[in-house]
Amino acid sequence: MSVEDDIRSQFSCSICLDMFKDPVTTECEHDFCRPCITEYWDREETSICPLCRNFGFLLLVVLIFVIVLLWSLSPDASSLGSYSKDYDVCPHHKEKLKLFCEDDQELICLICRDSNKHKNHRVLPVNEAARYYKVTGDLNENHQILKSNYEENLTHLMVSATEQHIGKSFVHLHEFLRAEEERIMQELQTDAWQRFTVLQEVILQLAFESTSLAETIQTVAEDILQEDPILFLMLSFPVHSVPLAFPVPESVILDPETAHHSLILFDNQSSVVSGTGPNGAPTGPSRFLVHPFVLAKCGFSSGIHYWEVSVGNKPDWVLGIAKKSVNRKTAIQLTPQNGLWALEKTSMYYLAHSQPRVLIFTGVKPKKIGIYLDYESGQVCFYNADNMSFMYMFKDTFTETVYPLFSPGLGFSIFPSTHRVPPV
Repeated sequence: MSVEDDIRSQFSCSICLDMFKDPVTTECEHDFCRPCITEYWDREETSICPLCRNFGFLLLVVLIFVIVLLWSLSPDASSLGSYSKDYDVCPHHKEKLKLFCEDDQELICLICRDSNKHKNHRVLPVNEAARYYKVTGDLNENHQILKSNYEENLTHLMVSATEQHIGKSFVHLHEFLRAEEERIMQELQTDAWQRFTVLQEVILQLAFESTSLAETIQTVAEDILQEDPILFLMLSFPVHSVPLAFPVPESVILDPETAHHSLILFDNQSSVVSGTGPNGAPTGPSRFLVHPFVLAKCGFSSGIHYWEVSVGNKPDWVLGIAKKSVNRKTAIQLTPQNGLWALEKTSMYYLAHSQPRVLIFTGVKPKKIGIYLDYESGQVCFYNADNMSFMYMFKDTFTETVYPLFSPGLGFSIFPSTHRVPPV
């Protein structure tokens, strides 16, 4: 078997037998394309691995070390120096690029600003724009950059790298994965609690590695920002995209008619805490009877909205949105199919209740969560509101009014402190 055939076999999905597209790894260390494994689980109505028949979540960061290895072998890894010496000069007017147009997401000169193309557009000085987009950038964009580098450089390796260099790299990778598989298979012979403990250790290690990678990316970005803000903006916006704007806040009020009997609202119905028993409120058609949830009084059927929730050091909570017709009387799974787009915090990890569920790793535990809703685009995004770093995004289509959802878990309080609506 040639090296090219060996590479293809190791980076091929066991379901579609093609090269990986958006690769993910299950808890049982088997790799698949995300669309293939998601379609398989939907068809089988279970989260069983098609190879070993074990249950498990998808671990999004398992392939990070493969991405970093391939990126480090690429001859394009030093492409920061590929810009010409006059990259900061306007190609149309030969003037210095001193401004950044937020509407068109491009660098412009003073003459461009007064032209018909950019007239009445929002512009910022390059230094101010570089600082702003550095702060509002998120780890998800950096992961997308790494993913793109992985796909491009894998093709380059298969075509132009020498057989000996590639062979040695993947032999070592094979040995590592084989050793990990043997170790986990031995540990799975123990009782259920021991298996759970081992998986927790693996999850924490992956979270640490993901955090280290994020810190490295942030350090490189800060160095570029300090040396040349124009170059920083060019690298940050290779393709036009519209960044998230954070507007003026307004209050969020909870609806006592929807609150579960165990919940107590206080502070003018802007905060909620779990009580020790039923609060004596009468049962109505809007009240949750099984899940300890409460909704906001105001729902949304259009527009862009943003609100923040103070969670402090609480070990567990649930936040998100729910459609108006959500089942409030019986136990249901927290899935978009059931009208719930929710992020859950447990004592060990953060969990997005998508299909399938996704574990989320953060370098710093947020004390305030930001929730961004774009009704027309069908987007629900969760942020660490302490530093505005991205956590997770749901993509769906909304057909009815949706309401902010809150659950304080067991004990303590959460405070939906502010609700922000972007300017038109």
